[in-house]
Amino acid sequence: LIKAPSAVLATRGQVAALGEERDSIDAAPPSAGPLEEQLSLLSESLRAWPVLAVADVPYVSLRVAVFVALHDSGLVPAGMAADELLFTVANLFAVMLTTPIYVIRTQMLLGKKSILELPGTVRDLYDNDGLRAFQAGWSARLLYNGLF
Repeated sequence: LIKAPSAVLATRGQVAALGEERDSIDAAPPSAGPLEEQLSLLSESLRAWPVLAVADVPYVSLRVAVFVALHDSGLVPAGMAADELLFTVANLFAVMLTTPIYVIRTQMLLGKKSILELPGTVRDLYDNDGLRAFQAGWSARLLYNGLF
């Protein structure tokens, strides 16, 4: 829930940059005050939360599981530098494996779809671009989330 408002704002910015929905960026009418805008953003965030959770829960879980497995394996000596290296490796692994979920999530957020439309979104992506559709943006995601 904490990440939901920032994810909604990021998605709005992506849509605006593409010029697809310039008029829908402002959720509230121009005469609305700050409170109405905040309530509108909160409402939109709560609707998007299940879609965000579908992607974030597997990513974070996988990253933690891989880090703990590597950390407890004894392959590298204990220490802050080693932990940083192990976390980076675990993060890179999690980013690569969960990129398809993030592609689906992005399509659902852009289309303002509910979690119930998940199977249809997967089918549409596959029908349009095949398996390659699920790897869209992997390099940028790897650089942003995997290394930084």
